[in-house]
Amino acid sequence: MKRLIVLAVLALISLPYGAFASTVAPVLVVNALGVINANSALVVDGEYADFWEDNSYITFDFGKLVEGDVTLTLILLEYPTYPIIEFRDEQQNIIHSVGNIFPFLQNVYTITGPEAKYRYVKIKADSKQWKLDGITVNDTSSVQEPVAPITEPEPEPVDLSAGLLLRTQASSTVFLLGSDGKLHPFPSETVFLSWYSDFSDVVTVETEQIAYYRLGKNVTMRSGTWLVKIQTDPKVYAIETGGVLRHVATEAIANELYGFDMPWKDRVVDIDQVFFNDYTTGDPISAAVYPDGSVVQKYTVDPELWYIQNGTRRLIPNSEVNQAYGGVRYAVISDPANVDLYVRGADLDVAGATLLRQPF
Repeated sequence: MKRLIVLAVLALISLPYGAFASTVAPVLVVNALGVINANSALVVDGEYADFWEDNSYITFDFGKLVEGDVTLTLILLEYPTYPIIEFRDEQQNIIHSVGNIFPFLQNVYTITGPEAKYRYVKIKADSKQWKLDGITVNDTSSVQEPVAPITEPEPEPVDLSAGLLLRTQASSTVFLLGSDGKLHPFPSETVFLSWYSDFSDVVTVETEQIAYYRLGKNVTMRSGTWLVKIQTDPKVYAIETGGVLRHVATEAIANELYGFDMPWKDRVVDIDQVFFNDYTTGDPISAAVYPDGSVVQKYTVDPELWYIQNGTRRLIPNSEVNQAYGGVRYAVISDPANVDLYVRGADLDVAGATLLRQPF
């Protein structure tokens, strides 16, 4: 089976120029703070300038006063990104400023220039990682009767069902269409496979079919699967329902809860620091108590699977319920005495298991 690679959100944004207007490329990079290969941003040629620091910026000089809209060709490596585009006069005074989120899954993006003429354009953003191919101005200063560009009609929304896994032909990123009507991207293959056994249910659609939907939060690692950490921090966290991180306070507790049949460290996976903010932080685990969302099984005693919820253990009674849950693949093998500490609650049914399967 061909497997998809799940990547962070990637958006390519470009702007066409209108009829009868001449394009003007910048002739000098005045400033380029925190930008690598800044000269690559002078011309749209497939060579990108890399922005790798917070609040990096670059200032372009068009060599004369111009007017009209601007063309940006860039790649966003993080989303959302809040750019600020400043139009400046010959004395570098700001005459117009635009701040917005670059549209998601939109191939055409227009930055409307001010009514007054400008010479410099300064672009900056709070995102640490983005790439700029080039910038040109659709200069209309010498055009007497500009022709309005033809705009394509907005695509009609497509009635897609909540719970569908989607990708477009233009990108390998996989999205979950949540019950909130938003597209939620999976930031990595590990996160995807904590929820689903493979990629066979992913549906490929045209970009226009999902352009109507807003982008929601990234999907987090499923509770009861992996322990997680980031490379720059030695703390290890268990994941509770809802993407809540709970620091496992001591190695002894980690061993008691997760090291009965295997070294507990074998359950730890790294999360990219960029996506650590997708999670919320809960109370630390300071005693040998499984967090909500854990699935446990008594060691060698029986094959029954127990879902931990609100201090109770709920039986996953049969394969039908297990399938509705999404298939348990990461059950924690536990000391039978630890499992018996939890009061037995109502068995999970298909409806309840189906709700637990969806992160949104």
